[in-house]
Amino acid sequence: MQLLSLRALLIIYTATSDALKTPKAESPSGTFYGNSSISTLDQFLGIPYAEPPIGNLRFSDPKPLPSNSSHVYNASSYGPGCPQLSIYEEYNGLSEDCLTLNIIRPTAIKNHSSLPVLFFIHGGANLNGQSIFYNGTALVQHSISIDEPIIYVGINYRLGGFGFLNNPTFLAAGVTNLGLKDQYLALKWVHDNIKGFGGDPGKVIIFGESSGA
Repeated sequence: MQLLSLRALLIIYTATSDALKTPKAESPSGTFYGNSSISTLDQFLGIPYAEPPIGNLRFSDPKPLPSNSSHVYNASSYGPGCPQLSIYEEYNGLSEDCLTLNIIRPTAIKNHSSLPVLFFIHGGANLNGQSIFYNGTALVQHSISIDEPIIYVGINYRLGGFGFLNNPTFLAAGVTNLGLKDQYLALKWVHDNIKGFGGDPGKVIIFGESSGA
């Protein structure tokens, strides 16, 4: 009986300990539970910043998600990359439902902090790439080591024909450069929500690599 009691206590302790380690952030768009798989960092991954661009929304301007502070998100793992001709599909899969962003911050900060934010746009000739390739963990860890902590944001956006199709019908309708419009909407989401993650919406620096620069 005593052994069973000890096991029960161990299970309760483990569950409570894991719950305490799970990073949490609250913003106008909802409550987000991330992961702390790297001891010095909180990671909020695969956060949707737009309606899935599928069905009637395919080949359309990105549609903002309605603000819903009561919505709860499991933000513990990366979302899939956007459709592309790529040898890297095995990294995290591909899906049209790909308009997500990732937020990485130092573990020690509070949600009411006001850290500067680095907003990264990946490259790939507007044809391939995804945010998981540039996860930002080393950058945030370095910022901690020099006592200048920052928050990193990386995004997925539509690529190739889904994001940059050159078509006379689309040109006439003004439905062009959808991938760039995805980037803009992701940036707006960050401006509206990053305060809940400990970031300063007035100190967002945009940077990128290759076609994302």
